[in-house]
Amino acid sequence: MLVVSAGQAGDELRQVLATVYSFGAVCISAADARLKLDKEKFDTVVINTPLPDEFGTGAAVDMAEKHPDMQVILIVKAELYEKVSSKTKDLGVFVMTKPVKRQTLLEASAMALAASVRIKLLREENSRLKRRVDEMGTISRAKCLLIEKRGFTEESAHRYLEKVAMDKSFTKREVAESIIDELT
Repeated sequence: MLVVSAGQAGDELRQVLATVYSFGAVCISAADARLKLDKEKFDTVVINTPLPDEFGTGAAVDMAEKHPDMQVILIVKAELYEKVSSKTKDLGVFVMTKPVKRQTLLEASAMALAASVRIKLLREENSRLKRRVDEMGTISRAKCLLIEKRGFTEESAHRYLEKVAMDKSFTKREVAESIIDELT
């Protein structure tokens, strides 16, 4: 976790959140936080506004856009909640109002952590599905080439790919790529 907060508040936030997260750093400005994020990866960033170099909303937006797997919690004065929330809601930034109770902050950070884990799992599943679709496309292309250039039927092309893969201890994708290379 990265805490971005000016003055003593950053240490206080770190102490409260240490019960949920392992800590990477505390930064006192948005610029320092951006530099830190260029070098290290964090699951969550907590920004306590205002910061000495900017208010903090811009930093939250930048961080949410550049690091979609990272959760951003932005703490603002109650009278600014609606204005800030309307600017950040589409990016999934959690906005909390001051004064923040210890239990509320712990609950919000636990929810942010759970959201981060869920997003990572969904991204992994998405990646796996994209690889599978790509593999199916490669296999289909190889089958089409076998049909077009060697006179196979769709069924015989399918069986041919499976048989060669089994006989040579290759994946169907490897066999399909070899056929594509050979026939194009």
